[in-house]
Formats: sequence, C-alpha cells, structure tokens
Amino acid sequence: VASNFGCDLYSDCVSSPHHFIILNSLSMWRFIFSGVIILLVGLSWSGSSFSEVDYENYFDVTSSSKQLDHSSSLETDCERLVEAIRSRSSNAAILAEEFGSQCLGVIDYATPNKRGMKIPIHFIALCNEQGNVANILFNKGANIYISDCIGRTPLHVATSYNQIIAIQKILNMMDYDGINLRDLTWKQQQLDRVNNNGHTALYIAVQKQNIQMVELLWNEGANPEICVRYGNSARQLADQIKGRTSSSAATAIVRLLRKSKQ
Repeated sequence: VASNFGCDLYSDCVSSPHHFIILNSLSMWRFIFSGVIILLVGLSWSGSSFSEVDYENYFDVTSSSKQLDHSSSLETDCERLVEAIRSRSSNAAILAEEFGSQCLGVIDYATPNKRGMKIPIHFIALCNEQGNVANILFNKGANIYISDCIGRTPLHVATSYNQIIAIQKILNMMDYDGINLRDLTWKQQQLDRVNNNGHTALYIAVQKQNIQMVELLWNEGANPEICVRYGNSARQLADQIKGRTSSSAATAIVRLLRKSKQ
C-alpha cells in the first residue's frame, strides 16, 4: 500500500540537495526525429543491461541544466506543480498542462521526512498516484525509458502504484516508438526490463494481485517466464500466491498466465 505522500520508495536514492533544480535536456525529445531516440535511450543503458542511471550525467548537467534561484518564476511554477502532485490536488493536472513541459527532467525533491533525492517529475506523479498528471507530462515529452537509481522505469513505478491509465499510455508510446524505429523487438525489450531486484512490470502486477494490470501487460506481450534475481518467475509467483489464498484474483491470474499465446 502506498504511503499518504508517496515517493518514500525512493529512500535508496538519497542525495543531499540544497536547491530546487530543473534539468531540461529531454523536455522535447519525443518531438525530434525518431533517430534521436536511439541516442537518448543509449545514454541510460548499454547492450541488454538496464542498470541504474546517474541522473546528473544522464541529463548532461554541464551543457543543458539550469539551476534556478528562489526569485525565478519558473522555479516557483515547478515547485507549485510538485506540491500540487504531492497533495494530490485537482490543480495538478491544470498546472501540468500549463507549464509541465518546462519542468521535465530531474528535480531535487524533499520527501515529507526531509530526505532529499533527485527524481524526474513524472516519477513523482506516478508514485503519488497521479497517473493522469503523469500522462500529461508524457505528452509533453517526459522520458518513458529512463530508470531510477534502483532500476525502476516509469512502467515499474506505474505498476507499483496501480496507475493503469499511465500503464496504458506508456504501452501506447512504446508501440509508437517501435514503429518509428522499425524495430519489432523494441516493445518486447521495454516490457520485460527488470529493476535491480530483477522484477519485471508483470511480476510486480502479480505481486499486487491486480488482475486488470496483469491482463493488460500479458495481452501486450509481457513474458511471465522471466526469473527474478532469487529464482521465481511471474507465473511461479502467481502459483505460489494461489497456494496461499483462494481469492478470485489469485485464481484468475493463474488461469490467465497458464494460457498459451496465439
């Protein structure tokens, strides 16, 4: 169950920020020729290894970042957006539409317990269960392929917080990028990415026992046979959970994951 404020899942990504920082080098990446996608994505991993990302290096702080003082109207706007997301205000979507494109990138984010970390704003939206706000940010260019310091992509985080509308949006964007890249394996690779615990989004959906998420990811081609770091797969996890409970969700998930793809 998510906390009231969310984003405490980033306790392993702690830094010691003293300023509100906005890094904008990817703010319009989706609107550039599709070949650039390869370059940008390549910055966050090499080969088939999807390991942790150093956000400051990823966003090229020296050439494209901007540190704003407290008199900056942009900083104030983005702080307002973050606070609206954290408080789960209905104004968050309005603010995201208004100036969300200016706030893309990495933000120094202070959690309620005063820990700080650098985190992209769309991750903040997802872990505060604001999938509609995350979708607005995706439309404005937020990167769906970046991973955090413990290997979680937006798809992992959206699944962890049951943000089905964001999951669907991410999957649609993967489809679009795969077509543009003329790479039939692109979407499959992204669907089956693992975090540092070896978990795929499908594995997380099974953990959450959310049949709607499991069915969505399964129908989109997620592989239930990928084993996590400690050995079991999403399909095996589903069997284990069903063995401990007779819930309708557990039964439905096992039945679904045992089906053969046509």
